[in-house]
Amino acid sequence: MIYLDYASTTPMRTEAIDVYREVATSIYGNTHSLHDVGTTAHSLVEACKEKLAELINGDKNGVFFTSGGTEANECGIRALLASAQNGKHIITTKMEHASILHTCEDLEQEGYEVTYLAVEQSGRVCLDALKSAIREDTALFIFQHVNHEMGAVQPIEEIALLAEEHGIFVHCDVVQSFGKLPIDLKRWRVHSLSASSHKIYGPKGCGLLYLHPSISVYTQKGTLDTPSIAAFTTASELAYKEMDNTRIEHTQLREQLHALLASHHLPVTVEGDDEVLPSIVGISVHWLQGQYIMLQCNRYNIAISTGSACQVGHQHPSYSMLALGKTADEAKQFVRVSFGRHTTKEHIEAFVNVLTRTCAELCDPYEKTLSPKTV
Repeated sequence: MIYLDYASTTPMRTEAIDVYREVATSIYGNTHSLHDVGTTAHSLVEACKEKLAELINGDKNGVFFTSGGTEANECGIRALLASAQNGKHIITTKMEHASILHTCEDLEQEGYEVTYLAVEQSGRVCLDALKSAIREDTALFIFQHVNHEMGAVQPIEEIALLAEEHGIFVHCDVVQSFGKLPIDLKRWRVHSLSASSHKIYGPKGCGLLYLHPSISVYTQKGTLDTPSIAAFTTASELAYKEMDNTRIEHTQLREQLHALLASHHLPVTVEGDDEVLPSIVGISVHWLQGQYIMLQCNRYNIAISTGSACQVGHQHPSYSMLALGKTADEAKQFVRVSFGRHTTKEHIEAFVNVLTRTCAELCDPYEKTLSPKTV
């Protein structure tokens, strides 16, 4: 199987597996226990907190562990709102991950008002529009660093500066950018962020919530999964060490994909512009449902994503494409290709070949146009 869905999840890397095994068998104590086995586990977790804080230039006391990005998003947002003093107005976009959109829906039921900003065709927020949306009762900004469907990079530092001028909290979802782009909390000055282990070759079921130490309403609960925390930290260190080379390699793969799509004259649009995470490529295939393309690729042992939840016979429109102003039918034409450690040029060629074959099969030889195809 050619795997081109790394933005969805990644396989654990050998180094993380080795650390997980070692900790699970040798440092298995409960971190809340006062005996030596427990204090050894506690010391390891504290060392992991220190290392992760160092990677994002934050404070060790702000590092907490969750079951993943979804829990980190909800807990971070609710912790900031519990500390907010200036109202119940939230500003975000429809580009955000489903976990954030669902949390915002819940908050609206609880009496909060949410403004969903329109985004530019690049997928980025217009800072002037954001400034205009601020009200006296605005308590929180919620913005991804990198969009999970088309890879658009938001200007988080500028967003946070604007928030600081108005005394507004900022929650930032860095699930897609953690370990792939530099994150500097001292410069960004966001108040909370979320990251996830399984996006960077660590174990599933482990996430990072960072809360500025001034936010004192959150308490770590439950027995910590020490092996997963240690493996996550190992994967994080390696991701940061390899970050520059990885970005160069993924940029080259992205350029190759762009060139092949153009040379094959395929009826597609690559979404976004140059300010993207290179490993995430969002593609709209004209006239064809993304689910059909995904299933065709699967027939040829290539794994890609539609970028949205779906099941056979029913695909939901991409949140990001709808946010760009596309119709529901146009948003269903979206697929996402994402690269990882094991992606090669041959994998990119194989994907384009399947896409070319699929389009050719549905092309009217007289009209030279595609006929709509759904599943």
